[in-house]
This record gives sequence, C-alpha cells and structure tokens, in this order.
Amino acid sequence: MDRYAGRSMLPILLALAVAPAVLQEESFRLDNGLEVVVVPVADAPIVAVVLGYRAGVYTDPEGRCGTAHVLEHLLVHGATPSFPAPFATLTAGGPLGMPFVDVNAETMADATYFYALRPPAKLAETLQLFGEKLQGFAITQELLDAERPKALQEIDGVAAMLESRPQLRQQMENLARYPKAGIADHVGALTIGELEAYRRAHYRPDRAHLIVMGACDPIATCKRIEAQFGKAAAPTAPGAADPAAPAVPEQAIVEQAVGGATVAESAALRIAASAWQVDLRRTGRAYVEWVPDGRLRAVLFGSDPAPIRAARGRLQEPQTAAALRGARTAVTQRMRMLERTASPAQLQPGGDPVAYTRGLAQIAINRTLFEIGGGAAFLEAAGAVTAEDVVAVAKKYLTAASEAVRTVPVASKANQ
Repeated sequence: MDRYAGRSMLPILLALAVAPAVLQEESFRLDNGLEVVVVPVADAPIVAVVLGYRAGVYTDPEGRCGTAHVLEHLLVHGATPSFPAPFATLTAGGPLGMPFVDVNAETMADATYFYALRPPAKLAETLQLFGEKLQGFAITQELLDAERPKALQEIDGVAAMLESRPQLRQQMENLARYPKAGIADHVGALTIGELEAYRRAHYRPDRAHLIVMGACDPIATCKRIEAQFGKAAAPTAPGAADPAAPAVPEQAIVEQAVGGATVAESAALRIAASAWQVDLRRTGRAYVEWVPDGRLRAVLFGSDPAPIRAARGRLQEPQTAAALRGARTAVTQRMRMLERTASPAQLQPGGDPVAYTRGLAQIAINRTLFEIGGGAAFLEAAGAVTAEDVVAVAKKYLTAASEAVRTVPVASKANQ
C-alpha cells in the first residue's frame, strides 16, 4: 500500500453540490519533524502553498523586538541554490498579477507564515523553492540593507495610524506589549549574526508546518514533498541570546519552563495563563504570553515581580466555575474561528476568480495557523479541562523552582 493512502486525519465531506469538491486530504509528518497537510480541491484553478513556523513576536529576543519581522522579509527574498531571485520566480505568472497578493508573508504573535498562489503547472517548481527555503536561505548584508528600511517604514506607518486613532491604540496595547512590526531602535540595531542565530533556533523543520491546498494530485504531491522537504535536517542549536539589559528596569518578567507537558496539560496551562492574565491585569498593565517553544511568560510594567508571583499563586487555589468558563472562552475562541474558516468548502466555484483566489489564500493561511496552534487536539483537550486540572498544572509547572526572573527597560515611548 502507498505510504500516503488512507493517512488522512481530517477528511472533509461536503453536503452541498454547489461547493467545491474537496477530496480526502493527506496529513503526515516527515522524519525531520515537518508537519504536512495536503488538501486537493477538484476543479480549483490554482494551488496555495503555505509554510508556517512556530515563531513570532513572542520569540523575539528582549531588546530586539522586530527580529521575527525582519527575518520574515529575508525569508521571502533570500536566495536559495536554485532560485537566486525567489520572489520574482513566485510572482511570474501569478494568478492575480499582483505580486504582494500572489506572494506574501506575515509575522504574528506566535507564528510566521510565507505563502504563494500558483497555477497548477507551477506546483513542482514552487515546492522545490519552498523546500530549499526550509533548508536555508541567504542572509546577506546587501539583503538586510534592502529590507531593513521596509520594516522601519512599516513601523512608522503603524505608529502614525495608532497616533491618530487612540481607541485602536488602546486596544492594541491591551493585546500585546510590543508591536508586531517591531521597534525602530531594535530593528536598526539588528546584525547578521543575530538574525542567523534566530533562524537556526526557530526556522527549523521540527517547528514548521506545510499546507498545500487546491489544484493538486494528493499522492504525487505528497511524494514530491517528501523528496524536497525531507532534505532539511532538524538542527540542534541554542536559541538566540538576549542582549544585555540596560541598568534601569521597567518591566518585570517571570518565565516558566513548561516543556514536556502533555496535550491535556498544555490545554490546561493555556486556560491557566488566561486566568493568570485577568488577575494580573488588576495590578496594572500586564501580559501573559504562551511562547511557542514551551515557555509561559508573565510581564508586568514595573520592576517588582511580586504581583506576578501572587497572581500565579492564586492559580493554585480552586477556581470558581465562572472564572474557569471565562478563561476557557478566551483561549478557545480564536482557535474555533480559525477552525471555522479553514476549509475550502466555503468557496463557490464559477464566481469571481479574484475573490476565489483571495479566499483560497486566506483559507490556506488559516489552516496553517490552526495547525501551528495545536488545532483539533487542543480544542478537544480544552473542552475537558476542569478547575481541578488548572490547579494541578499550576502546582506542577508554575512554581518558584521553574521560574526565571529578569527585568528589562520599557523599549520605547509607544510602549509606555
């Protein structure tokens, strides 16, 4: 039997004849750790290829906010052995003829993704290019000098928009302590060595997900993926070192190591993190971040970590049912939204080709983010989490023995 036949983890059955015919998808993991999902859609005019990594703003080194964003730029434009101009290769003959819609990338809090929309005849070339990207891409001073100003321009654009819209600014500050585009001083100081170290630590096949969705032969595509992407080794490398913190602390940061948690424990920890943040926010401006590489980080604007520890301690006491329901809702609503919007069954064939193309791109991106976030396994586990489970994981993982405490300065006026 072919190794891919019958390996689907999430076959999609459509009830409406007007919807596109989504064939049985194939899901598998390569020996190097890369997670792959291939979703063939009969009669689709294009195919979307998305490569996502469990890395984003939350994995930026302190003092270098914008590292993930700058590396996203370099991922798109960095040369590989067979493709000296990868962006030009991927945009040539693109389905919409709009380069930054046919091909683009985005940095988020806990993920970074890179996608291309291609005609079916270009799928083999696209998979080769993406496979080479997974193995590595050129990070040169020339490329950094070209892309750094673009990242800085995005930072300025976001700052100007937020300056004119105080309500949106407040909303964004409530969601994240640092802007995802980065901080100008940090981005301006980034070196090739720091970017290389970050890439080695985070842009690895065992931290990556590949989604192929649209016009493709599933078995042939799976075999091609194994041949192209299996070449990338999963390296063992230390994470990028944080720069030395300046002398005056203004943010207290407590990180908890939670490596080795089971799926059920991880779901309970995410719910615990939400409850932790709600409690901590009563103290002042504070955040609890679920870092993709197995850490839970609590941040309070102020130099005293005592309130962080006090709020953490309350997690180890029985929670009320109402508080638990609210915490579960907070951590599951985004994942459920991604789940609802991650199937091409929503697309209507024979309509506006531009709308169809954009729609397929967004669906493939949402599926990538759903997989990176743990997807169905997380939702299933989160639904079964009880107050007792939250207390148990807090006692097991969120302890003084597992914490690392440090203080860093507020990075810029925009974050005060």
